[in-house]
Amino acid sequence: MHLKSTVIMSLAGAAAGLIMVGQSANADIIEARFNSVEPGKGAEYSVDGGANYSDSKAGYYNWTRLGGDYAGPGADGEFITFCIEVTQNIGYGNEYEFIVADPSDAPIPGSGMGDAKALLMAELFGRHYSDSFNNDDAYSFQAAVWEIVMDDGLALDDGDFRIRNGGAALDTAQDWLDSLDGTGQTMQLAAMTSASVQDQLFIVPSPASGMLAAAGLLLVGTRRRRA
Repeated sequence: MHLKSTVIMSLAGAAAGLIMVGQSANADIIEARFNSVEPGKGAEYSVDGGANYSDSKAGYYNWTRLGGDYAGPGADGEFITFCIEVTQNIGYGNEYEFIVADPSDAPIPGSGMGDAKALLMAELFGRHYSDSFNNDDAYSFQAAVWEIVMDDGLALDDGDFRIRNGGAALDTAQDWLDSLDGTGQTMQLAAMTSASVQDQLFIVPSPASGMLAAAGLLLVGTRRRRA
């Protein structure tokens, strides 16, 4: 089956989380099997301003971790990604090896999306991502991810990258894109990159709040013992 995909990471967040991601992004590897796009639904997209359209499926990209030395959170066991590159392919049931990178350096081949788009992506995830999307919501979110990465603007019906015939779900994607103004909550993200297959983005859960809470309790306990 002909599919397309992408991935990114937030440049904002707690210091502890950023240190963890920065270390794992040096050259860590994720080996994983691509299982399905579910929930989601079919999408028609163009990368040449609407001159030609291709078919794909937009939604959660579901994976099973098989190996590699990436030890950070977000890509263990069964995990979800979103596609950030539509000129290469992946196939159901196939196993792939990716290098973990900062979203601003993905996708490859190429020079990556850059800091500005990576920050927009982090805000998109922070404002609108849910792990309980239905088919339409998952489609809407993937459409918004593609638009940020593949185009210079944020209009799904204009520019080089376009999506058509999405109905109300496409309207939702555009509403989410229109909401991005640099003031919203963000999520930490990481990219799985490959020179030969579609790059992906996955969420990096931040342990910062839990770590700070534990440190606070430890400090309180220490002070009480010294009192």
